[in-house]
Amino acid sequence: VIIEITNDGFYGTVLVNVTCKDEQGTSVKQDMLIIVSNVPDPPSIDYFPVGNPSAIDETQSLVFKVTDVLDADVPEEGLHTY
Repeated sequence: VIIEITNDGFYGTVLVNVTCKDEQGTSVKQDMLIIVSNVPDPPSIDYFPVGNPSAIDETQSLVFKVTDVLDADVPEEGLHTY
């Protein structure tokens, strides 16, 4: 079963009823609820390096502090303090 949502801005629920029947007429029915989330844009992460880093060498690691996560798909401009 392939369900194609042609409206890029659509989000909500779609109820699909699946019915199977054999040659003797025995049938089985099952509802399937599909939840479509409108998440076209990945969130961006604001961060800064801790300390006073220079170039990172191959064997070194660097610590970053996350300050905010910005998601354009979330109401209220999607700004969340981490």
